[in-house]
Amino acid sequence: GSFGVGRDSTLSGLVFRDASLFSARLGAAASLTALKISSCEEKASELEKLRVALAPLRAGEMEMRQRWVKEEDGWFKLPPRAWPEVQPKADEVPGLRALIEAERCPKPGLGLDMTERCQKLHFDLATALVFTATDAAAGFASYRGLADSGHLEGMVAAAVVLVEGLGVERDNVEAVRLLRSAAQQGCAQAQYELATLQYFGGGGLPEDEEGAFALFQKAAAQRHRDGMFMVADCLLEGTGCERDVAAAVPLLHEAAVRGHRGAR
Repeated sequence: GSFGVGRDSTLSGLVFRDASLFSARLGAAASLTALKISSCEEKASELEKLRVALAPLRAGEMEMRQRWVKEEDGWFKLPPRAWPEVQPKADEVPGLRALIEAERCPKPGLGLDMTERCQKLHFDLATALVFTATDAAAGFASYRGLADSGHLEGMVAAAVVLVEGLGVERDNVEAVRLLRSAAQQGCAQAQYELATLQYFGGGGLPEDEEGAFALFQKAAAQRHRDGMFMVADCLLEGTGCERDVAAAVPLLHEAAVRGHRGAR
């Protein structure tokens, strides 16, 4: 008797487990089907948003392509580096020094008042000295002097030199300090450079995609070309943000118009 009861119970248990397994599989299949439908609907919605975003660009697409091909053929010469915007050549150094003397510009870092014209002349001279390897140490000294006086681009340039070790010892700590200070004061280039370090985990900083995206956004809000491209790139991939292909389109277009080859 007890054996029979046990056997019946075992059989009932097997049937119950089989039914439960079937039910679970049926539920999983239903969930998967719903997920596929939802995924298809989301993709269709995303494609529609993308079509709407691209529509305003269609009319001028051919002209845009032709202009960019022409620029790539040599009509538009890109500088060796994306920044600074003005990058004098080595043979322009004597002329810049003569202008600085003619304008009676004080040397950076002495704590003396300096006109915007003198600041620009010293910055351009420093750029030529550093990035043509004419005298990187002297160029950095000028950048540093400008930075100490609160010149935002001088702070960014000094940070770039320190991160890359151009004619000076690398100093990531001081470079990041300078970039953060300039970024907090609203300098788009500083925001972009700091974001780039966070994005790749450079300059001694840990990789932080969300923090990088937030900084790229701040730079892009000021129409910073490379900042706009990076926000678009993040939106395309969902890196540090929610993926939004349609929102990337106008940013890519504006960055491309401003000469960003990757955006094109």
